[in-house]
Amino acid sequence: MTTLTTCPHCSRPLVQSADDLQPKALALLRQIGELGNPDKHTLAAAAGASPEGGAFDRRLTGLKRRALIERNNGRVSLTEVGRILAGVARH
Repeated sequence: MTTLTTCPHCSRPLVQSADDLQPKALALLRQIGELGNPDKHTLAAAAGASPEGGAFDRRLTGLKRRALIERNNGRVSLTEVGRILAGVARH
């Protein structure tokens, strides 16, 4: 199986397939793909979560740690690997 992302510190495989993600994390990844480049509040509303909620933030942090999303200036976007796992075509 091909490793899609690895830890930059120890080179441990982080993601090999969508099966490596929890269902809610994968759903959030797909939501980001559908919305394009949403801000955190728009993404939280679409996901039915509180933008200030701990679970929502932990999910985003987990996706970022696995190099599936980027957070910049209050916006969330998919990395190339994130797009692959979310099934989103590159624009």
